[in-house]
Amino acid sequence: MTLQNRPAEEDTAAPSKHELRTAAMRERICRAAMICLDRYGYAETTLARIQTEADVSRGALMHHFQGRHEIIAATALMLLHQSMKPLEDRLAETTQDPLRKIMEEAWTRVVDTPGGRAMLEILVACRTDTQLKEALREPLRDWDRASLASISGVFSSSGREGDDVELLWSIWRTFLRGLLVHEHFVVSPDYLKRMVLRVIDLIEPHMAPKGPDQ
Repeated sequence: MTLQNRPAEEDTAAPSKHELRTAAMRERICRAAMICLDRYGYAETTLARIQTEADVSRGALMHHFQGRHEIIAATALMLLHQSMKPLEDRLAETTQDPLRKIMEEAWTRVVDTPGGRAMLEILVACRTDTQLKEALREPLRDWDRASLASISGVFSSSGREGDDVELLWSIWRTFLRGLLVHEHFVVSPDYLKRMVLRVIDLIEPHMAPKGPDQ
């Protein structure tokens, strides 16, 4: 089960033009916030900077969001949704890519990106910003459950624990987020890439595609 999988009975009518315009504007503002988070960090991502980056009026900004915290929370939800797409694309293909390629893309397409760095800023801020932490508590847990369900639905592990695949994938995601911090300690991005490939070497033997009867 993924974030995008919903029962058919929940399908609704096509959105109206007004709803589409509203969604487009909200995404425009959230993308501006993402750029600011990546460029300036959480503390310096102000309403003024978001407004300038989005190229909208203050009235338009406040029409769609009540304030900075609401924009940041909405940006986090957008980034969480987008981060699932590479994994879902791979798992949905008829011919499955090897685990190694899926793992590499978790770094190149999700974490080592402006969105990945923006998300790290948000996660770190949640440690001390209680309002943001409360707003994202359940969405983060829902996303984690959906992500782990996606990977464990396709791969199994030889580990003795029933949730070993989920544990390994959580370790992998934690390692990748840590690399964004560790990059300040190294001179060359190539060293980070070597670390990614080496950890893949360690995890890959413990995960295998599920057979048709699993």
